Amino acid sequence: MAWTAPRTWAVSEVVTAAIMNTYIRDNQLYLKTDIDTINASSYPSILDNEIYVVPATNVGVAETVLSAFTVLADTLDTNGLLLRVMWSGYLAATANNKVMRVYFGGVGGTKLWDSGAMVLNGDNWQIEMQISRVGVGSQYATVGTLFGQPAPAAKQQAQERQSAAEDETANLDVTLTGQSSVGGGEITANQILVELL
Repeated sequence: MAWTAPRTWAVSEVVTAAIMNTYIRDNQLYLKTDIDTINASSYPSILDNEIYVVPATNVGVAETVLSAFTVLADTLDTNGLLLRVMWSGYLAATANNKVMRVYFGGVGGTKLWDSGAMVLNGDNWQIEMQISRVGVGSQYATVGTLFGQPAPAAKQQAQERQSAAEDETANLDVTLTGQSSVGGGEITANQILVELL
């Protein structure tokens, strides 16, 4: 269907179905098709970009969800689509053990990254997770971390690769957790950015 130049209407002109269909309906369908094409190719798409008004901190000695984002069903419906999630925050200025984890599919889903016990003291941190669908119910993930001052002075940098087998036809949570050996307030998340690339 092609665009038809707008019509100039005459006074007392009788409007017919054919005229309305050509100049109104068909042109609106033409525009709608263009908009759908633009939307389908408009990646990257920011799904969430939030600075927490009240930063999330771990509570007690149990594993605490610091941040969770729900990836809606069928968001990763095509092989090669990439979901990128970035978190940032800071650690308390203590010498206590701190543990952070990233999950795909919620806390009961696939554990993509586990920091192990860290004795980092008053550092900023950033975690970036990228997960891509490689087949139906099959994903490949990379998690990169940075603790301390910006590179190259960072105290700890790591990158881990992991496979996941979550059902992307269901809603899936991307979850960041924190845990401390002594109690709450040791790990704080203050920002999340989620993009579909």
